[in-house]
Amino acid sequence: MIWRQISEPMPEGLIKPRPGLVQKLDPAERVSREEMFRAANAYYDAIEQNDGNVAPFADECERHEGGITSANNQEPVPEGAETTFGAMAAFGRMKCGEQLSTGIMRYISDINQRRLVAIDEEMGLVMIFSMFNHDGEPNPLPVKNVPGTTESPNKLGQFNVGAGHIYKIRSGKIYEIEAMAALGMPYHASDGWSCTRDCLAGIMDNYLNALGKNDPAGVTLAADVEIVENNKKIAKGEGLWKSANRRPH
Repeated sequence: MIWRQISEPMPEGLIKPRPGLVQKLDPAERVSREEMFRAANAYYDAIEQNDGNVAPFADECERHEGGITSANNQEPVPEGAETTFGAMAAFGRMKCGEQLSTGIMRYISDINQRRLVAIDEEMGLVMIFSMFNHDGEPNPLPVKNVPGTTESPNKLGQFNVGAGHIYKIRSGKIYEIEAMAALGMPYHASDGWSCTRDCLAGIMDNYLNALGKNDPAGVTLAADVEIVENNKKIAKGEGLWKSANRRPH
């Protein structure tokens, strides 16, 4: 996964690793692999439920996105910076759990295709890939627990974000979150790793069943799908879509 949305000057977080990510745990701080994964996976549930209490965040938890601190940022707010929802300045200073409970991430409809990549018990690290789905709703976004702010426009529309997260788990709590993302993916895009051989066969079976019913609405086709019969491009619903018959195997 490559982070391409980089602006100058280069964020300090992309120049050298955060100390917390490269320090070994004290043996007394270690928990089982199952508990480490459970804690990290709860982060996605907390986003989906807009409830920071769902995940075991430590008070010191910091989230970085592309090397920039996006939660529990204690750096001074630049002079003249907005502190409204749109500018993110005020929200970036909130603690990890507190921030999620405002509903700031309600534009994320769900997070699926979660894939555990690695767990390092000695370092207390968990890495997970996932797909963030954004359905464009609700608009406006309701916001709570923020004085003077009750809602914000949601003009992002429908899109997906393929994401990778690294978590530092100490004594069962999340202390560090390092996030990277592939932005601007089509809505409901596949992650490229979850569709197994059986999944691919199922897609083909679904296509053939829809073809036999002469109904292209029964299969999910890309908006720019190209259908070719006898070396000639045809429109969706033409050609075999009209003439195919469904026969028993």
